[in-house]
Amino acid sequence: MTFGLEIIGGLLLLAFGGEGLVRGGIGLARSLGLSRLFVGVVIVSIGTSAPELVVAVNAVLGGQPDIATGNVIGSNISNIFLVIAIGALLYPIAIHRNTVFRDGAVLLGASGLTVWLAQTQSFTSTVGQVFVALLSLYIVVLLITERQANTAAIVDNDMLSQNFFVNLLIVVAGAAALMFGAQFLVAGATELAVALNVPESIIGLSLVAVGTSLPELAATIVAAMRRNPEIVAGNIIGSGIFNLFGILGVSAILSPVAITLPTNMIRFDVWWMLAASVIIIPFLASNWRLSRLEGTLLLTLYAAYLTILFGYVTLG
Repeated sequence: MTFGLEIIGGLLLLAFGGEGLVRGGIGLARSLGLSRLFVGVVIVSIGTSAPELVVAVNAVLGGQPDIATGNVIGSNISNIFLVIAIGALLYPIAIHRNTVFRDGAVLLGASGLTVWLAQTQSFTSTVGQVFVALLSLYIVVLLITERQANTAAIVDNDMLSQNFFVNLLIVVAGAAALMFGAQFLVAGATELAVALNVPESIIGLSLVAVGTSLPELAATIVAAMRRNPEIVAGNIIGSGIFNLFGILGVSAILSPVAITLPTNMIRFDVWWMLAASVIIIPFLASNWRLSRLEGTLLLTLYAAYLTILFGYVTLG
């Protein structure tokens, strides 16, 4: 039962490591005078997506691409149907228009492109390079458009240390925790898949995906309770974009052969990911807030997704 200890230890390290990256990253961003929306979409989303990146890289280099792709797709599903839904239940989330029209549109485009490539099985190294280039372009555009934004009161002063070097140390410690946590989690998840005779893709879509979404959940809870809606919504949308363009892109570049998705993921999971990206847009645009009722609906959809997903496992 060593896989149980590996999974628990990995999840804990990922949670603490992701939280360290979030807190330290926001502190560093504040010292650079960045807006809260930029912090949410870029700094926090990249920081909280670091577990997915480390898990995906380790999985691809270890010859387990199903965990890498399942982790990314499952994380995007859980981020929208689970994480931001919990944030809305805690406190209705006010939405900045840029989050919907600019960032939401990019997420929708990235999701649609991923679904199309999944059907054609075209995740080659060249596609990976294009994905990383698109992510870089997106971040540059964000930096240009947000540099004039109001940078006052990025986060509550009691949330983070004011010392630049302390925040830098927190970021480094968080990155180290993520590295070890990812290794433990991939090892434990693989052993669990073998023990239960469950396909690795299913483990990646569920346990690993939710586990590596813990940093997003932690950041969402903290930001929602401290009334930082830009960070809540920006984090989830930005994480989805980074997962697809960044993590899938890097995974395709590092993979010795073109990444192919399992049939069940092509026929089922990628479409749920696309549906999540489509559904969240009108939810965010309705009165420019995400209500508790909408959060409840999102959670219901996530429960339905998991029920059908594990029904596939039971049927065989």
